[in-house]
Amino acid sequence: MPNEGFKSGWMSVDSDADPYHYVRLMDMIRGGREDDPAQYRAVFDALEVAAGERVLDVGCGTGGGVRALATRFPEAGRVVGVDKSETMVAEARARTTPSGGAPVEFHTADAHRLPFPDASFDAAYSLRVFEIIGDPRGALAEMARVLRPGGRVVVNAPDVDAWTIDATDREVTRKVLHHACDFETNGWVGRQLAGWCKGLGLVDIRVAPVGLCITEFEPVYDLCLRVFAERAVAAGAVTRARVERWVEDLRERDRKGLFFSSQMLFRVSARKP
Repeated sequence: MPNEGFKSGWMSVDSDADPYHYVRLMDMIRGGREDDPAQYRAVFDALEVAAGERVLDVGCGTGGGVRALATRFPEAGRVVGVDKSETMVAEARARTTPSGGAPVEFHTADAHRLPFPDASFDAAYSLRVFEIIGDPRGALAEMARVLRPGGRVVVNAPDVDAWTIDATDREVTRKVLHHACDFETNGWVGRQLAGWCKGLGLVDIRVAPVGLCITEFEPVYDLCLRVFAERAVAAGAVTRARVERWVEDLRERDRKGLFFSSQMLFRVSARKP
């Protein structure tokens, strides 16, 4: 994966030599709790799902959010998950067994062209996808299109320029993260979402900042920092020697229990009039 761009890698999972590498990364992110409704409480509360309603998860991955929502709202009409990756959808189906929750289904689909008629759903949400898709505003417009009048949309998205890493070399830290923000992710998508919602005519727009503190180096390195650093080197933003020293400094901090990083997300909710 290091030779692959962050966005391009996640958007072409099925063509990777080891597509299940991305499945393992998702499992690491969720810490074995992907089906636990408590992990998604704030998003689910914002969705306000009522009996009989249809809910859409855009970028469902291995389906943890879909299963968790079906458990949290067993009276829902149906919970539908879509993902561009056939590998992810196959894994989501394999992990889903009949239960007492709401009925669920999964489809392979592109967020930019959802295969559903207008006004098909009562609520739609997306958790960690808007930072990697090609046209996040277009995907938001698609989510709004498939909502019925009065339907709710909730999107989590990061602001990569607001990420922090405590490191000795501040210059390298800034160069790696700024390159990641500008070229490897839709780095400002979190701060842009509310304006896009307004531009699409959505109402009752609410923004909740969500800060995450990370004190273990290897998970965040495996998930994104390795790729961010390699791509910054490849682009000439920083030398390989300086990046290698930077990474070793972070590892040494981790060995001493001193590694610290933070990420800022924005949870944006809105309603279709």
